[in-house]
Amino acid sequence: MDDLLREFLTETNESLDVVDVELVRFEQEPNNAKILDNIFRLVHTIKGTCGFLGLPRLEALAHAAETLMGKFRDGMAVTGEAVTLVLSTSTGSRKSSAIWSAISRSRRATIAT
Repeated sequence: MDDLLREFLTETNESLDVVDVELVRFEQEPNNAKILDNIFRLVHTIKGTCGFLGLPRLEALAHAAETLMGKFRDGMAVTGEAVTLVLSTSTGSRKSSAIWSAISRSRRATIAT
């Protein structure tokens, strides 16, 4: 599980980097469906992987971001506040990822000794 978790953390952090950049672009171009689709896809993938790995809190956070992005797809107005909310889920996801990374390192250190 440690290798799988480590790979998840690496990929999730890379995806969150892209989400952050895309969210800034999306706020500037709220009618750009390509940007919205990319953000939605990345967040959906993170959510699904969290579910697979049994990370319910992180999954719930990703689900909230995915739900909001879905509302944008359905025509809800894009506001700075809404984009900030999605960015905050990205920050929360990074904090959760950092915690899981620390746990994983701790497990490896315990096994090595």
